[in-house]
Amino acid sequence: MWSQRDGASAARRSAVPYSFAGIERCRQVIVEGEIMWQRFFALNAIAPVQVIFEQLTSDYSGEVRDTLQRIRPGVADVDAPAPTSRRQADGRSIELLADFTADRARRTAAGRLRVPSVLRRAVRRARPRETR
Repeated sequence: MWSQRDGASAARRSAVPYSFAGIERCRQVIVEGEIMWQRFFALNAIAPVQVIFEQLTSDYSGEVRDTLQRIRPGVADVDAPAPTSRRQADGRSIELLADFTADRARRTAAGRLRVPSVLRRAVRRARPRETR
């Protein structure tokens, strides 16, 4: 389940099985996306506004106001409504993260963790042209 509206009755979820390969694939997609965004910003001389997830979740309205002020200085105070979705993480999420972190550390130490070609290509593409 990707999202659930706050206040909705809790949907019955089946147990999520652990899959190192599945989690690693998702992690790689995120890393590649970050590399591409960094390249886009650099090539277009854009200084992105960074929003820290933990700050956003601890003070949603305040972080939205601060972000808006960084984008448009001088904008009048804004009333940011609370998010309409509820947190999805639970004890199982923590277990999956712990298993993945330990498994990844073991594989890295044993030299069994390959950098996928998609990430190698993304890193090459992310380098400024003058350093190629």
